[in-house]
Amino acid sequence: MEEIVFKSYLKNYESIEILGQNFLENLFVTVFETKKQNSTFRYLLIENIKKSVVYKLKILPNLDGYIVFCKQDFAKQLPLNIRRKFAKRGIAMTYERGLKDNKSLCFHRLVASLYYNCLNLEIHHIDKNKHNNFFENLVPLTAQKHKEIENHSNSFELSLKEKRDLTNKIKSKITLAKNENLILEILNLKVQNQSILKIEKTINYKIKKSKIAEIISFFYYSKDFLKWLKHQQ
Repeated sequence: MEEIVFKSYLKNYESIEILGQNFLENLFVTVFETKKQNSTFRYLLIENIKKSVVYKLKILPNLDGYIVFCKQDFAKQLPLNIRRKFAKRGIAMTYERGLKDNKSLCFHRLVASLYYNCLNLEIHHIDKNKHNNFFENLVPLTAQKHKEIENHSNSFELSLKEKRDLTNKIKSKITLAKNENLILEILNLKVQNQSILKIEKTINYKIKKSKIAEIISFFYYSKDFLKWLKHQQ
C-alpha cells in the first residue's frame, strides 16, 4: 500500500518526508512534509476506493513552540465523516473538541492519532523537540506521566521497549462491526480471490450478497488492512 501511494501521488514532491502512514478505518492516510526554498510545507493524503486527495495544511504561529494548523481550514477541506474519524482517534483531547470549530489543532496529534487512540491523553515528544513530529518520536501519555517526564532534570529518552509498554494498551483497534469474526472471515476469503457468491456459500448464507459486497467495498485494501490489523494485536 505504501508503495502504491508513493508511486502514484508522492513521487512528484521534492524532499519528501513521511511522518506517519496508517489505516483510518477504510481510508489509508499519509501525513508528510516537503521542503522548498528553505520553507517547510505539510500535507495530508487520504486514499480510498473512490479517490485520492492531498490536503495542504495551513500552519499557524504558536507561542508554545508546537506546530499547529488552522482548524477552520482543515474543517473546510475535509468532509465531516472524515473529520469524525480523526476526532474519534484523538486529534484533540476530547471528541467534542476535535469537531468544534476552534482556532487550531496540534500537528503532532494528527500524526499520533493515526496509530493510537489519543483521547484524553497528551502526546510526548521523546527527544523533546516539538518540531520532530515523526511517529517514532511521539508517545501518548497521561497528563501526570507527561508532567513527570517533562520535569525530569536529565534528558529523558524512552527506549523502544518503554514506548511499546506505554502504548500497547492504547493502540487504536478498528471497530469492524457487531460481528467482527464474520467480517474478518469475509475479508480473508476476499484476499483468496473468492467471488461474492462463493463467499456467501462458504459462510453458510449468514448475510446477503449485497451486504458482503458492501463490506468488501468498504475494506477495499483488504490484504493490507488484514496485515495491519494483525500487527496491532
